Amino acid sequence: MEQEHQSPKLLSVKSVAAQLGIGTTSVYQLLYDGELRSVKLHRRRLIPAQDVADLAERLATKEYVIGQYDTRPRQAEKSDGSPTVA
Repeated sequence: MEQEHQSPKLLSVKSVAAQLGIGTTSVYQLLYDGELRSVKLHRRRLIPAQDVADLAERLATKEYVIGQYDTRPRQAEKSDGSPTVA
């Protein structure tokens, strides 16, 4: 009897990061943002493989910035809210 190789239904944070080509910190940010679900088994946080596939599909169809913080330099503002001229 030959066994078929089945993909795991739950993936580690490290595996998800490798599949998506991002760092583990970004995976945790996706979890925090509610873009991915997870379960905790003992000390391990595991993510359903289908959720990762669904996220990859969403990412392919739209631009998504992980996290809420924009790291681009901001233009200085005056106290009245108008931009300063350098």
